[in-house]
Amino acid sequence: MVDCQIHPQGVVSADLLNAYETLPREQFLPEEKRGIAYIDDEIRLPDGRFLMDATTHARLVQALELTPGHAVLDIGDSTGYSAAVLSRLAGTVITLEELGGFPEKAEPLWNSLGCSNIVSFRSSMRSGLEKHALYDAILLNGAVSYVPQALLNQIRDGGRLVAIVRPKERAQGCAVLYVRSGDAFSDRVLFDSSLPYLQGFEPKHDFQL
Repeated sequence: MVDCQIHPQGVVSADLLNAYETLPREQFLPEEKRGIAYIDDEIRLPDGRFLMDATTHARLVQALELTPGHAVLDIGDSTGYSAAVLSRLAGTVITLEELGGFPEKAEPLWNSLGCSNIVSFRSSMRSGLEKHALYDAILLNGAVSYVPQALLNQIRDGGRLVAIVRPKERAQGCAVLYVRSGDAFSDRVLFDSSLPYLQGFEPKHDFQL
């Protein structure tokens, strides 16, 4: 996965590559999905969620430029795998979910892998987790029709947020890096992506009679 998928796409951070090499991706998946753990595509899960493909995840994480002193908010991590990867790079990882039972299932695995710097919360993903803000970085684990201002407001000055943004009129989205400077936010397109929507971040449908 690292040699054939991630590294050829420009992911060069040694610490990040080491995280993918040493963490058992298959253990974060249901038993019936473990045989396809390393395919270069998102993996659909029984609850309608998905595990992001490793290449997209790695390119997004690399753009966050994490260091051991950083606190990162990981939103919509459907299995706990994303948080485990981030835990190898950042000082504190806060996972935010509102669906499914992954925190209860992932915590023993995190502990067995030495990922002791992860804290999980269950609340509205669109609202973020303001009581623990500000964050050095925020990662959204799926496409969004737009990035809520509430999430941008929770990154500190100089902080970064990455997401796949796909407005409702577009068939394909693009990875966007947001950087905060005071009260202003710059954005830069990183690459194209056809990642599915993160549940709760889909476009709103226009009402018709």
